[in-house]
Amino acid sequence: MPLIIDDIPFKTILPAIEKLTPKRGCNVLQIKQHSLRISLKHQIFVRDKACLHCGLEITKWAIFQGRKRNRSKIIPVNDDYVPFTIDHIIPKSKGGISDNSNYQTLCYDCNIKKDDKLEFTCPLNYQTLCYDCNIKKDDKLEFTSPLPEVQ
Repeated sequence: MPLIIDDIPFKTILPAIEKLTPKRGCNVLQIKQHSLRISLKHQIFVRDKACLHCGLEITKWAIFQGRKRNRSKIIPVNDDYVPFTIDHIIPKSKGGISDNSNYQTLCYDCNIKKDDKLEFTCPLNYQTLCYDCNIKKDDKLEFTSPLPEVQ
């Protein structure tokens, strides 16, 4: 089990993430005493800001001790340290592509429940989502999912 060594507010590294481009797909930031590697996948978390199935919001970045002593790993979490993941909307096993248009942010629990299904019912029963897997490799996907009202 990785060891959480620190956390920082969600907005702290937004400027650095927004500067990333496909040509310069990763960068190393020095925050506090940590050397953090950020990459283009972090832009998906910034774009979505929450789990697109259950609406759980990202509130901060957890910093984990990396395999290399001088490099830490950073992942988005909520206040209870539930981790968030990048998910393929159309699973790769069903012909989905690895492209920002086919990525979405899911919390760990929703990602486990979705697995590689094309139809997924949110664990909080907000909605059932169906995905059409009849796409070609070069097709660009558009995905929008309304977030549930927070009460």
